[in-house]
Order: sequence, then C-alpha cells, then structure tokens
Amino acid sequence: GLTGQMHLHDAVSSARKYFRVEEYKRPKFEVKMLPVDKAYKIGEKISAKGVATAYAGNKIDGAKVQYRVRRRASFPYWDWRRGYNLYNQSGQEIAFGETKTDGNGEFVIDFEALPDRSIAAADKPQFSYEVTADVTDAAGETRSTKFFLQVGYVSMLANIGISQNENYSQETGKPLKISTNNLNGQYEAAKGTITIEQLQQPAQVYHSRHWEAPDYFMIAEAEFRAAFPHLPYKGEHLPQNWAVKKQMLKKEFDTEKSKEFDLKALAAAWEQGTYKITFSTADKYGEKIEIQRIFCLYSEKANTTPSPSALYSRQEIYTGEPSETLQIDFGAHSKDAYVLVQIEQEGILLRQAAAHRAAHGVLRHLW
Repeated sequence: GLTGQMHLHDAVSSARKYFRVEEYKRPKFEVKMLPVDKAYKIGEKISAKGVATAYAGNKIDGAKVQYRVRRRASFPYWDWRRGYNLYNQSGQEIAFGETKTDGNGEFVIDFEALPDRSIAAADKPQFSYEVTADVTDAAGETRSTKFFLQVGYVSMLANIGISQNENYSQETGKPLKISTNNLNGQYEAAKGTITIEQLQQPAQVYHSRHWEAPDYFMIAEAEFRAAFPHLPYKGEHLPQNWAVKKQMLKKEFDTEKSKEFDLKALAAAWEQGTYKITFSTADKYGEKIEIQRIFCLYSEKANTTPSPSALYSRQEIYTGEPSETLQIDFGAHSKDAYVLVQIEQEGILLRQAAAHRAAHGVLRHLW
C-alpha cells in the first residue's frame, strides 16, 4: 500500500480531513511531562519536568531532548464594555534548546515566563506556554509530548455560573456555582462580594440594525428617530448600556465555607427583567478581579415577556426520549403579535400551528 500524507475530501461541503499513512513501528518508550506543583508569576523562571520510560519498565537515560516553547495570550477578564481585543493570537516562540535525560530518565526544561510587552498589564492577560519536547533514544527512535502551562498577571481564574436566562421560581431555581481555581485548574480559596443590580429596560422594542453603527453621527438624534423610529440611534438597544434601576443584593462569599450561592429564595420575589451581576474577589497576591455578567430573570408562571424583544424564547431541555414531553416558552412584546410554530425532523415538517396572543402574552407549547 501507499504511504505518506493523504486526505479525505467531501465534495458536497468541501470539507477535508488530513492524515498520514506509515508503516507500523511498535514504540518502545513513552514521554510524559510531570504535573506542575506550584503557581508561577510573570517573569519567574519555570522548570518543566518530564520523564522518558520504556514500556518494559526501565528508564531511558542519555536520550537527546529537543524542546520549543511557544507563548499565546488570552483575556479571561476582558471588559466587554471596551469592545473586542485586537491583539495577535497567532503566538510567538520564546525559547528553544537541547538537553538530555538523566539516569532516572528525567529531563528539565527551564525558561522564563516572559510576557508580551505589547499588551498592557491592566488588561489582565493570561499567557499559555506550550512546551514541545522531542526525545530521541540511542536507537534513533523519537517520541514527542506537549505540555501547557498558564501564567498571568492575575494568578486565579474566578467565575460564577450564571446563564443568559435564569428561571428562579421556587420550584425550579438552582444555586449558582462559584469557581475559584489557579491558572492550571487547581482549587484556590477566595473571598469577595456578589452584587446584583436591576437594569432599566427601554420601553420599546428595537429592530436589528440594517448597517453597522457609524463612528460619527452625522444625523441629529431627533431627525433619525423621526425617520427610523424602530432602529437604535446609538447603543441604547444593548443591555450593557442600560442604566442601573436599583441594587437588589450585595452579599459576601467565602469558597472555603461554600462554593454555591443560593439566589432562589431572593429572586423568586423579584421582577422579571434584565439584571447585572458583579463578582468581585482578589488572588493570593492581592490583584483585584471583577467579573460582570448580564442575565434575564424569567418566571415560568408569568404571562408577560421579561425583556423588550420582538420574540423571546426560553428552553431548558434540548434532548429527550420518545414519548417524553418537552417544553418551550416563547412570547412577543408587541401588543398584537402572530407566531408561526413549525416542528421539523431532518428537514421534514411534522407539525405546524399559527398562534395569536394579545397584550404582551407568553405562549407555552408542550410536545
């Protein structure tokens, strides 16, 4: 049979999948990187350790190790109010070299956790260092491994598990999960505050823009609204630009005591609408962390839509078994709206129904 680089090509979707065909060579040893046992900071010297072990059980000593270190940046705490970041994500090689395994088959790759100086530290970037090691034994066999290490100006990854649509009726509300880990996924205790504010929603429904928002507004706002009453002039249709109506909650948390934040009893008495949750804490070095999420509070018992949108829909179950009942809630903010419901299976229309509901109604369909 032929060997070498090959690919499968799907003529319909133009998708390609590449693979190599080679004569089978039974490997005699494997290479593994050892777990990281400490957290590093930007600028520190990192020692990544690995070991080469024969499948027979003996260690591979005196093997040549060639390594490369590549750095990429990510932004776990990017402020959505400032738009998207435009930093180059292609990565950059920051170190390479050669070493050997010792009598225990172990090797050490030392490199400095250099940051990308073109990225401001205030943006709280996180750098992923990809270490690739190629180990060649005396017989000429080469085995490779990869290792990823995360280092940043902030040494903790914090998050609170909240979705865009939250149902907090007494029957179905679930506690929010609080996550505080170091950059390599290990739990790290933290304290802080959780603040929830209700946002002032616009009274009208805005249609989607037919063009990108301009950099300069050449038309006066009054003239624009007279000509295009259902289109946003600037960013008044975006929840992140809505003013705070009132503060609903401010509470401290401690993940050593609990990694959950139960909002059910409180939120069940709140109004439907759009809310902003602010999660504030700090890493062990005192670097402040603030995360903001916008979510829509929804009650399955209400007969009005929770937000000013032309069509609001909410679904909790996305998979089901035959004969199981699935529920999808949807509704229109308009006083007089018509909705066409279609159910398809693999392109075949199984069911179609037209529904009409007046005065801000919510329609509930069970299948």
